[in-house]
Amino acid sequence: MKFPRLVLVILVSTFWLGCGGSDEPGVAPAIQSLSFDPNTVEAGKQSTISGTLQFEDPDADAAAFALKLTVPGGQSQEIPPSNAQGVSGQTAGTLMFAFIVNAILEGEYDFEIWMIDSAGNSSNRLSGKLSAQ
Repeated sequence: MKFPRLVLVILVSTFWLGCGGSDEPGVAPAIQSLSFDPNTVEAGKQSTISGTLQFEDPDADAAAFALKLTVPGGQSQEIPPSNAQGVSGQTAGTLMFAFIVNAILEGEYDFEIWMIDSAGNSSNRLSGKLSAQ
């Protein structure tokens, strides 16, 4: 069985609010309010998905974010963490992201996104669904 090749590229931009972190070490970031567009893409073509999520990080050491994509049929690919520029030193803000999907198969594509701090602590994961037609 031949598996589809997945192509993902992650682009990150960050807007932040808040000021320096607390003295509480080892606290994982928390994320919420995922939004992205489009949620329907054309099968057989490369598409850019862009979105935002809100983050809080009490110890202000958020450093990266990661993404996992699951294609129709269940095969998944996890992208290594990408540097989330501009979030270090911030206790809260909005992370803007974009990734490129080459949706070879028609069907539902699920993805998870999360943040990672400089100590390696992972945030909760937020999920989204893409439909390729």
